[in-house]
Amino acid sequence: MMMAIMVFLESYVLFEDPEMNRIFIGRVQSQDKNNIMGTIEYVKMEAEERGHTAGLIEGRTEAKIAVIKNLINTTEFSDDRIAAIASVSVALVEETRQGKK
Repeated sequence: MMMAIMVFLESYVLFEDPEMNRIFIGRVQSQDKNNIMGTIEYVKMEAEERGHTAGLIEGRTEAKIAVIKNLINTTEFSDDRIAAIASVSVALVEETRQGKK
């Protein structure tokens, strides 16, 4: 969390005097005791992680929809029962059954 605040400050706080900007950025960067990575590297890493997380969520959703479709096609379970088995909402089961998913 602290690193995110530092990235924000370094990215959005600008002074008219270039020397003040240099001093400010130096102080912000000095707050990172380990100084393992620079701000740009950190922002890139965060963006990649968010993209990766979104991909995982999308993949999980697609897998759950596949399970729902399989249960709809191979059983006579109610939408409530399928939702409980697949750990999804009844609304998602209903949408899948209606062909919306």
